[in-house]
Amino acid sequence: MLGDGDFCMGVTAIWTAVRHRIPLLVLINNNRSYFNDELHQDTVARTRGREVKNRWIGLRMEDPAPDIAKLAEAQGAVGIGPVKTAAEVKAAISKGVAVLKSGGVCVIDFHVDPPPSGRTGLATARPGLEAVRDSRARGRPARSRTQVGPARLCATMTTDESSSY
Repeated sequence: MLGDGDFCMGVTAIWTAVRHRIPLLVLINNNRSYFNDELHQDTVARTRGREVKNRWIGLRMEDPAPDIAKLAEAQGAVGIGPVKTAAEVKAAISKGVAVLKSGGVCVIDFHVDPPPSGRTGLATARPGLEAVRDSRARGRPARSRTQVGPARLCATMTTDESSSY
């Protein structure tokens, strides 16, 4: 499972899997944004006492949105999607697993909505500067957790193909 930003930055790895006949099924959590960077911009703005409403500038992947399935196909893989509704999930997964079992490479593009405005998407807040300094003094890295994962992917899929964020 990859985000759309990670996929677009390293799409040629799909070609490598096709070239060397490495069976692979990749699920793309596509929120049409370099969302991790949006969260970083949000944190920086809050830390500096600035507006967070512009955190998306230069980070949204839209107008036009990359066609993930076609990018996969351009590397020689099977591309499926975009999958925009929960009703489409089962068929997409079934087709992807069939490609995998036949030894092929498949990429499935699942469109998900980013968290509503005002929410960062973090399960817990990122550690503050003091926590980072304290943890480094103890020889341990500061940690934060995010909610991204397969369960969240299915739970946050849009049910209305015409919805937008």
